[in-house]
Amino acid sequence: MINMDELKPILEGLLEGREDSADVIEQITGLDKPVEVDRSEIDALNASWNDRFKKAFFGEKAADISEEIPSVPEAEAPAEEEVEEENLTYDNLFTEVKEEKEED
Repeated sequence: MINMDELKPILEGLLEGREDSADVIEQITGLDKPVEVDRSEIDALNASWNDRFKKAFFGEKAADISEEIPSVPEAEAPAEEEVEEENLTYDNLFTEVKEEKEED
């Protein structure tokens, strides 16, 4: 839908100098009416398009395809290791890694 408040300045620029510009703008804004949407029509249209896409990509097998989303078991997060507060700085971490490499 076109926002009539944004359209009016454009129309005024196009119709500048015309004696009937106000009438033309009024006629155009009169065309702006709320659209009533029937949800069942939208659902039927969506179903139709879904069937078309299935047939286009899967051919004869399209009728056998389930639209259910399979459930996937959630993975368990590994147990959190306790981190000592003193090791949280970059210098401390770098020193620990360096010491571990020297031990190897």
